[in-house]
Amino acid sequence: AEANMHSIAGQIENMYRQNSRNDMNQTLFDLIHQAVVTPVLTPERLVMEYAMLIAILHANIGSEVGAFFLEEFVKKFTLLYSETDLSGECGKEMDNIILIFCFIYNFRIVAAKFTFELLSKLVDSFETKDIELILLALRSSGFILRKDDPGAMKSLIIKIQSRASSSNSAGGDGSRVQFMLDVLLAVKNNNINKIPNYDPSHFDHLKKTIKSYIRDGNFITELKIGLKDLEEADTRGRWWIVGSFFAGNLAGEERQEMAENEPIKREEQFSEKLLKLARKMRMNTDSRREIFCLTMSSEDYVEGAERLIKLGTRNQTERDVMFVLLDCSMQEKEFNPFYSHVAIKLSSLDRKYKIANQFTVWDKIKLTQDLKESQVTNLGKYISHLIRERSQSISILKVVEFAEMTKVNVNLLRIVLCEVLLMESQNDVNSIFQAVSGRDNLKLFREGLRLFLRHFLLKQKKKLDPRIDFAKLEQRVRSAEFSLNTPGSSLKL
Repeated sequence: AEANMHSIAGQIENMYRQNSRNDMNQTLFDLIHQAVVTPVLTPERLVMEYAMLIAILHANIGSEVGAFFLEEFVKKFTLLYSETDLSGECGKEMDNIILIFCFIYNFRIVAAKFTFELLSKLVDSFETKDIELILLALRSSGFILRKDDPGAMKSLIIKIQSRASSSNSAGGDGSRVQFMLDVLLAVKNNNINKIPNYDPSHFDHLKKTIKSYIRDGNFITELKIGLKDLEEADTRGRWWIVGSFFAGNLAGEERQEMAENEPIKREEQFSEKLLKLARKMRMNTDSRREIFCLTMSSEDYVEGAERLIKLGTRNQTERDVMFVLLDCSMQEKEFNPFYSHVAIKLSSLDRKYKIANQFTVWDKIKLTQDLKESQVTNLGKYISHLIRERSQSISILKVVEFAEMTKVNVNLLRIVLCEVLLMESQNDVNSIFQAVSGRDNLKLFREGLRLFLRHFLLKQKKKLDPRIDFAKLEQRVRSAEFSLNTPGSSLKL
């Protein structure tokens, strides 16, 4: 129940750390299956809370948890569906599985594609039991499906209306079909009041409270898989689980050919306009074009990070990801923090991205002489954003040759340091500079940084942006110099 969800989820997470994930997945599935899939209809509220538990584990433990539950429930449903007389009376086992499918989807564990494929399968059969299951799914997830993919919803409505018309002319169950069409019409018109006994308030409440159960830095990764993918998992592999791409009974040459064609197939999901823009931006490999398209088609930085993290880190994909993000940021006419937000989010999820981001920035700093003024400005703001958000230490600037300063490098460092020094919190500024104090290997960097602060910031006031509050900057520089000489920061480089 919701009241003890936090303690139960925490205890189960500890058990996952102490035992085999596969054993834990199987044991939990067996328990939830016994509790939910019964001959009588399980209360909706109970199914919601079990789905919520799966969603919490899916976020905190890993996406393979949600994928396992989804695949096992699909197997159970397929078995029941093939063994049941769909035209006669039967138990509510399939209804309960449909309910848990709907709430697994509602909690964003799986994408709308899965639910649409499931409904399409039921519409193709359109027996008495199918109509009952369609009605249940529409009541539970119809409005969310309509919101997520209006185009697919429209196609489904047309298909159901066509099958209903054929069923009525063939002498089918008219009253049940008519009731389903009324619910369908209510979903189509987004009219909640037209559905009898429909109350989404408890689910909305759970949807809000689930955020407090998910640890910082984690999120529910939506699985972009369909019903067909899960039904063929044993023969074609579980491509949605990292490290399990070649699982199952795979045909070597056929799978190798599929893997070779995979980037081409993935490119087909993007518009020609987006692919043309990728080529214009000199994204010269399949990997970089895909990263570019995934980033540019994201609604916000969180979705962008979620999409990119799913690419994994095989073949040093993280290097390409960070290259594309920084390159796109530098090509913008005005600095756009979207790209650095994506980079920061990825770095918080996987240390490999943090290291890749560091090396990418270093590579660009070494090439500053070949950059345009706008590109140098954007690079400086990108670096300062990383430092201010603690995604990178200020020691990321150690590759700058302070002994041989060029005009371009001076401009770059001015941008970075002014933005860092003029942060809102004085304590944050102190801790950023204190992070590089007391380290013998950074002694030359500290001396160079201190010299730059005095000579190129304080003594060359006229060359600074006139909008800068110089009195505040002067005070912050003194504070930064003091912090550089004061060890004791707990911040890790």
